[in-house]
Amino acid sequence: MDSDDEFMSGLSSQDEDDFGAAQESDDGSLGDEFDDEEEPDVGFSQDKDLKPTRKSYEVEYNVFSPTDIQLHQDKQIDEVSAILGQPSEASAILLRHLRWNKERLIEAYMDKPDTILEAAGLGPDAAQTPTTKVIRGFTCDICCEDTPGLETYALKCGHRYCTDCYRQYLAQKIKDEGEAARIQCPTRGCHRIVDAKSLDLLVAAELRSRYQVLLTRTYVDDKENLKWCPAPNCEYAIECGVKKKDLSRIVPTVACSCKHRFCFGCTLSDHQPAPCSLVKQWVKKCEDDSETANWISANTKECPKCSSTIEKNGGCNHMTCRKCKHEFCWMCMGLWSEHGTSWYNCNRFEEKSGTDGRDAQAKSRQSLERYLHYYNRYANHEQSAKLDKDLYLKTERKMMNLQTASGMSWIEVQFLETASQALQQCRQTLKWTYAFAYYLQRNNLTEIFEDNQKDLEMAVEGLSEMFEKPTTELAALKVDMMDKTSYCNKRRVILLDDTAQNLKAGVWKFNVDIGAYRLISIFAADHGVVTRAAGGFTLLSLVFFLLILPIERLAAHETNDHPRSAIDGISAHVPRNKGQGTIIGWRNSPLDVFVVAILQDVEARKVESALRVGTLVRDSPHPMRQIYDLCGNSSLHVLGSVNPTVATGSFNPNHLLAYTEASSPFPSVFCPKTCNVSVQVIMFDRPSPRQMQYMSLDPISLVLGDKNLGSDGAPHKLGNGDLDTETESIDTPRLVKKLQLHTVIRHALSQKEVMLPTILAQINCSSELAKLLARNSYLLRTRQKRSLSVSEKVVESATTVRDYIIDVAWRIITIWVWPLLSRTFLMALIFHRTVAEVILRVLEWRPRPDRAALKDISATAQQVDIRLQQFCYWPMQYLTLRKRKDDWESITDRHPDYIRFFNSLWLVANDVIIGIALGSYIIDNAAWVAWQINTVLMGWTVEGLRDMILWLMDWPAGLKLNTELAIFLGDLFLWVIDLWKECVIGLQPLLPHVIYFIGFSSFAGATMPISMFSDLLSLLTVHIYCFYTASARIFHWQLTIIMSLFHLFRGKKHNVLRNRIDSCDYDLDQLLLGTILFTLLFFLLPTVAVFYLTFTSARMAIIFLKAALDTSLACLNHFPLFALMLRVKDSRRLPGGICFELRDTPSVSSPFNDLNDAPPTSYIMLKSVPLSLRAMFNQYFQLGHRIHKHYFSPSVILCLVTGQFLPPIHRKSLYSLQYSMLPAQRAGVLEAWKRLTEQSPAIRNTFAKLPNGISVQRVRRP
Repeated sequence: MDSDDEFMSGLSSQDEDDFGAAQESDDGSLGDEFDDEEEPDVGFSQDKDLKPTRKSYEVEYNVFSPTDIQLHQDKQIDEVSAILGQPSEASAILLRHLRWNKERLIEAYMDKPDTILEAAGLGPDAAQTPTTKVIRGFTCDICCEDTPGLETYALKCGHRYCTDCYRQYLAQKIKDEGEAARIQCPTRGCHRIVDAKSLDLLVAAELRSRYQVLLTRTYVDDKENLKWCPAPNCEYAIECGVKKKDLSRIVPTVACSCKHRFCFGCTLSDHQPAPCSLVKQWVKKCEDDSETANWISANTKECPKCSSTIEKNGGCNHMTCRKCKHEFCWMCMGLWSEHGTSWYNCNRFEEKSGTDGRDAQAKSRQSLERYLHYYNRYANHEQSAKLDKDLYLKTERKMMNLQTASGMSWIEVQFLETASQALQQCRQTLKWTYAFAYYLQRNNLTEIFEDNQKDLEMAVEGLSEMFEKPTTELAALKVDMMDKTSYCNKRRVILLDDTAQNLKAGVWKFNVDIGAYRLISIFAADHGVVTRAAGGFTLLSLVFFLLILPIERLAAHETNDHPRSAIDGISAHVPRNKGQGTIIGWRNSPLDVFVVAILQDVEARKVESALRVGTLVRDSPHPMRQIYDLCGNSSLHVLGSVNPTVATGSFNPNHLLAYTEASSPFPSVFCPKTCNVSVQVIMFDRPSPRQMQYMSLDPISLVLGDKNLGSDGAPHKLGNGDLDTETESIDTPRLVKKLQLHTVIRHALSQKEVMLPTILAQINCSSELAKLLARNSYLLRTRQKRSLSVSEKVVESATTVRDYIIDVAWRIITIWVWPLLSRTFLMALIFHRTVAEVILRVLEWRPRPDRAALKDISATAQQVDIRLQQFCYWPMQYLTLRKRKDDWESITDRHPDYIRFFNSLWLVANDVIIGIALGSYIIDNAAWVAWQINTVLMGWTVEGLRDMILWLMDWPAGLKLNTELAIFLGDLFLWVIDLWKECVIGLQPLLPHVIYFIGFSSFAGATMPISMFSDLLSLLTVHIYCFYTASARIFHWQLTIIMSLFHLFRGKKHNVLRNRIDSCDYDLDQLLLGTILFTLLFFLLPTVAVFYLTFTSARMAIIFLKAALDTSLACLNHFPLFALMLRVKDSRRLPGGICFELRDTPSVSSPFNDLNDAPPTSYIMLKSVPLSLRAMFNQYFQLGHRIHKHYFSPSVILCLVTGQFLPPIHRKSLYSLQYSMLPAQRAGVLEAWKRLTEQSPAIRNTFAKLPNGISVQRVRRP
């Protein structure tokens, strides 16, 4: 059937801009390109003399009903069946397998028939024709049914099942899964397709109908030139020969028989003259909120004269202000009197001057203004089209009124319907012309396009204004409206025809490539990604060439001038060669020794003498006495030799003999069996003090252990809800001490357990001592003496001159420049420290000792307090870490401070980075964010609560409540809600400024907007808190009275003095009055309970939301990020204990079994156990335990049930996690100044510059 037979019959042929079906192309070349590969099998011809000439923007298409589609399928199936000699059912399966490509199917079948049959799911036929049979002794493999007389069925593949299972299987496939074309045999691995005859034999009539509908849909989906009409409940399909490659040159608009017009390429509504690719880009651009920050201006605007807010409620753009009667244009906000003259430029965008274009910011602003220009007009016509559509729905009533008022017939008033249809189509076309114009590049053809656009715009506005005249004036305007309708259609045809011709010819030049949808390129161009990337690359290149490269060359030059030799005679592991060496270490007992280093090619006699006079420990960076005290020994000793040339026959514990082999990493200690001494060699990976690696029995602590006091120096002030927890935490240590006093068996520490901390200290110091011994070992070797050559003297003199110049420059810097800079920095730091101290005092100030401070009430104040305390603590942490340079690196007391310090810095840095990103988004979208927050809060806390209360007042869920009490309580709460709503509406204009301020606060970190939002949530839900408090008091009061009256019935009363229930005799009048009151209160209890339950639920939801916000603050403030990084990168920096691992003794000691028949030696590996994740997140587990214990305890549940006030968890308990890395008592300003300005005590080592052989006191303090 043809689409123009039923479409727009009211329009005249000369003005009709719609195109019919089966129209011929007047563009031969384009028509050839649009021809499909095969001629349609079903078509509907018309008399060519009666056909209107198809315009350049029209395409040829056909509209098919479901019956036509079925006929088309049957025709193709019959043709293929006749050619291939296959049954119609098999031919249909073959066609669906190859997506209804008849030529390809015939070619494939003639080439390899068995292959194509197997691939399509037909396969070789069985010997017998499949049919329903009753087979004796048959058991169905699906349902295991073996009833006599059971009907079975099998396809040609031979797999047989009972008919009931087959019917259920087919019903599930068709009804539930929507499958029709590829229903296979139920047997796993069998791909036999169920044909139509088999299905007709097994399923019911309704499923057969559903099966045919699914097959029809499969046919349309498989054909590239067929598409379903996207209109709701439309069953028609459209055939069009336009290919995808031609969608950039034409807009294939088609019209279904249901009168729905859409684009065949993208199935969107008619968007002529814009191609599909431009439409997709335009829709995507309009969805981006960053481009449409002023989107709301398209719906409401202010009067240019009196600034009154005006909302458009009609399609006409001629606006008249009700307040000042000013007439203006809705689109350009200009005077309406100038429209219709030669000065009319409402549709044309005026380019900015070249001077503004030179500035990047001006260009960006101009681009946004250009986009808003076209978008406002696009949105205006979209809104006008919707309003005109609403008017179109009322056209019939308007026609009836005109017929009654003017005496016209129904035929004579049809001009209104024609005008309404013309308005709708012209609005749709004008809407997309602005999207099309946005991407156009400026040229001469653009001027013609804008002139045609302007003419259509003026004609549409004139017709719209006529259409909205009163009904009494429409009869006199009939001729004018018909002329204006015809003119509008004519201008639309001219605009579309001219645009389509230029689009086909490729004359239009666009700002984007419409051949491909490149969203990333568009985003990069709009946001200057390429410019930013080039700037960043240039900046990094400058930093590399001006800073990094010179430093690298200087470092290389210094390395060449002052080379550092490798460590002589010592390595991180036991030497793997047979070289001789001397073992140096600690002697903890006669048979327990600790090896510190092995000096190779050095005699033991010389080493022992050097240790006695201090030669091997000269030039030590710090006093050796500290190492001796830490390791529990007075000096180092020579423990033995490695690979001696002359071996003794007896075992000497004072001088051990060890042997090494290249084939084994384990040494062998000489110890004959006759000595009756077992040997244990404990090996370990030596920790590096420079990398802050060490071993420890106790897990490293990531928190400070001085939390007996609060963060402000005062004891914790807890609420009533936390008194039990505080009392329990105080009593626990006292009870543990008492329990220890009554311990029956006390395990006495062995000598090895006592020595274990000392041995771990020796392990931690071994690396630093080994380097010191290796560095001084050259003093024990023979040194050749010779005079310097001439070239060496020249080099030495040049080096001396250069070193002298560097030394002079360094003295100038250290004596003059550095003190001035450091003093200035200290003054600025102390000034900021003083300001921070003042703010902290304000945040911690309490009106009374039992009152809460500001930081205990506000999350924002709490966050400011945390950041300021971190700022006050960082200098102290830095000074603590600086003391590491004045001490041995092996001393591990300050390692946890290092981790805490850098973890704090990392968290603040990440917080600021996330905050900058979040703040940028909030600032750029402040109006939208404020609108969203206002919508949510008004919808949930005001309107939603109001609707809930109204629902409670009217027997909610069929629950019959006391009407009078429900109305009273409801009216009371509604009055408060209305009052609160007025306050909120009055503060709504300030909300965008508040959001803007929150966005700026994000530059201090993401924790600031989160805490501010938490406080804002508390302020905006104060009325819910009041409702909860009031309803809880009423419910608790009523429940308490009911319980008292219940005791009265039982002849009991509550003894307040003894806190117990006693017996009591009541008079008759007391019992009668109690009965009346009990009955009254008991029947009123459900009404109060539903109100109480509603507000309690709302209050709990707010509490949980605030708890989630506080948890996110805890993660941002205390998350062990740096510790996790160390755990992954180098777990030895986070010790959590030690473990011993026994190695396989026979396999290790087998290479040395020939040494005097030595006994087997035990080899044990001492390893450091890294800190567990459970210990790292222990504070979070404690926080979760506190929250769970507070909100899910029986006392809280009892409070909820009885209506008692539910106390929120105290902020001290909730925020104790965030204060765990801060000292309980912060240093004052004077103390900070004193510690920052004091000089570190100089402890000089007197071994540094003394000749060999002189023994003096090692440490001297000036």
